[in-house]
Formats: sequence, structure tokens, C-alpha cells
Amino acid sequence: MPRVNVGRTVNAEQALAQRIAHERTRRGWSLDGLAVRMRDAGCPIATSAIYKIESGDPPRRITVDELVALAKVFEYDDLSDLLRPIADDIYARVDQAWVQIGTSVEALIDAISETLELAATDPPVHRRVMELWFDGAPSLPSSEPLAQIVGEDGSIIADDVPRLRSALSELLMASIELAGTVAENNVGFDRG
Repeated sequence: MPRVNVGRTVNAEQALAQRIAHERTRRGWSLDGLAVRMRDAGCPIATSAIYKIESGDPPRRITVDELVALAKVFEYDDLSDLLRPIADDIYARVDQAWVQIGTSVEALIDAISETLELAATDPPVHRRVMELWFDGAPSLPSSEPLAQIVGEDGSIIADDVPRLRSALSELLMASIELAGTVAENNVGFDRG
């Protein structure tokens, strides 16, 4: 009686296949281009084999030599990075961007606070601050889009998402309000 092949649950081969396709596409390389780079790295592999790795069901298995050469070609110092799911990289980028947003908000509040401290003792600055930030709703510059989502072919998929502009306007208003409260307490800035 034939032995039943038990399915695997590690999914490293699948993650590696997705990583190879992702890295190759991200760099704009064709299958042939990757095959040439693998040959130059000392591990020749047929274009059809790369296709089967990326698109086969199940993906073609990869030898240890191929794994080492792929890491070299894609400039990975650690082989395990090739096995990490692509989504992990995306999550890390989201986390990094979130930290950058927090740092930027802190810088924004600091700059607004410094402006309000100056406005507490300088009447022309006070008038300008009142006009810009307290007499009406502050707005973001509208001449350029805040964000663009660009497709792989360079075309703009989404341009200046109104909800993002609104959220950032609210963030600006909240930052001004917070800095205004701090300035009222610390330097006697008068909003009236």
C-alpha cells in the first residue's frame, strides 16, 4: 500500500516562493534577468525553473545552493530573511511610519508652542497667530496633494484622498489646541 504524503505546515517553501517573486518584481527584473544574476552568482538556474518556483502549485523546491545564491542576488545578509513572509516586512514599514508620525506630531506641537510663546510677547505675531489658527479653522496647504498612490506602471491610482486631508486637518487643529492650552498655562498666551 502506498504511503500517504502528510501535508506540511511550516510553509517556508511557499513564503520563499512569494519572496522571490516579490523581490524580482520589486526590482523590475524579468525571469531571464534573475536567471542571469543567479548564473553570475555561481548558481545557474533555468528561467523555467524560476517560473516553477514562483508559480508552480506546489512551488518547485529550492536547493541549498540556490537559496544561498538567491540571498546573494537579493543582497540579504541573513538567509532567514528570505523565508520571512512578505507581510512581516509590510507590518514593519507600517510600524516605522507610525513612529515617524508620532515624532512629526511632537515636532509640530513643539513648533506651535514656540510660536505661541513668541506671540505672548509680540503683538504682530499674536495677531497673525490669531488670524491663522484661532479665528477660523486652520487648513492644510491645498496646492499639492498630501499623498499619491502610484501603480507599478507609474500611473496615479489615488491622488489627495479627501478623508486623509480631513484627518490631517483635525490633527493640526488638535495640535494647535493642545499647544494653546500649554501656552496659556506656561506663558500667559491670550486667545482673545
